[in-house]
Amino acid sequence: MSLASDIEAAARPGAATAGAIAERVGALDWPDIERQLDGYGCASVPGLLSQEKCERLVARYPDEGQFRSRIVMGRHGVIIHDAA
Repeated sequence: MSLASDIEAAARPGAATAGAIAERVGALDWPDIERQLDGYGCASVPGLLSQEKCERLVARYPDEGQFRSRIVMGRHGVIIHDAA
């Protein structure tokens, strides 16, 4: 499925609204997510996406035009100093 078809699907009656999404995100355990990010550099957020949405996202991975293979942090103002 394309991004355009996903957007169209979201606009259909019964689809998640921005308010419902904001409510779901607001109900997450943010202190725990922060602890995970600080401790591991990533966090598990159960229930954020349905199994179907996760599978659709994973199915898009082979399309290199939709995902970056690397992130250049300097472009975001991050400066990494070598300790040597």
